[in-house]
Amino acid sequence: MKKKNSFMPLVFLFIIMTISYPGAGALAEDSLAPRINPGRLRSIRLIKNPLPLDEQSVAAGKEIYFGKGICFSCHGDTGKGNGPSGAGLDPRPRDFTSIAWQKVRTDAEIYTVINEGTQFGMMAYGNSLTEEERWDLVNYIRTLGVAEDFPPRVNPGRLPEVKLMKNPVRPDSKSVALGKEIYFGKGICVSCHGESGKGDGQSGASFNPGPRDFTNTTWQNLRTDGEIFVAINEGTQLGMMAFGDNLTEQEVWSLVNYLREIGKGK
Repeated sequence: MKKKNSFMPLVFLFIIMTISYPGAGALAEDSLAPRINPGRLRSIRLIKNPLPLDEQSVAAGKEIYFGKGICFSCHGDTGKGNGPSGAGLDPRPRDFTSIAWQKVRTDAEIYTVINEGTQFGMMAYGNSLTEEERWDLVNYIRTLGVAEDFPPRVNPGRLPEVKLMKNPVRPDSKSVALGKEIYFGKGICVSCHGESGKGDGQSGASFNPGPRDFTNTTWQNLRTDGEIFVAINEGTQLGMMAFGDNLTEQEVWSLVNYLREIGKGK
């Protein structure tokens, strides 16, 4: 896709963000209702997102969200629709963390709103973001909405330090092969997570919540190597046993590398 370098003037942004739309109060609506022309919904919903929801696209979308897209100013740092610039809008900015909203809106609907804006105060980014950047932003918004479906399973109080942990073992073929050997061998991961890593192993059938599905791209994007390492090393209160006494640190990191490969469909 061809990149564009045009940017929307900040003065125009200020006007859009502060203007009082006629009859805005009368437009208050169901928080899940579409905010584009209902007559176009059918055709828009047929449009497919051309970009995979992968780490690269999500990272690019996040950069736009907090950068030149300034989405955080209305939608907030976590996407709950509680940003200071959107406080006076009626209806309020979308809450991207709402699972219900995520389920009823298609990628193309979100893209169209980003591209064209709405009569409810959402500005149009068709001239300030490239097509690829808009789709990247859609992918990042998707990760905000599913975060509640994929909560971390390590102590929340430790997350800041755990997220900073760097994997010291390169994800090369040797490390991945060792991780695979552990997955099907002494790590017995296969018994709960299944042969393909989908979380459908027989030993985990009675767990609630069920074992992680390592093939899920969204989970892969949300969890850091450090979080996965700690879960393997220390276990969790949700049924995951600790392997810190059975595996060396290098083996655990190699297992992390293999789990990443499963996430890539390999």
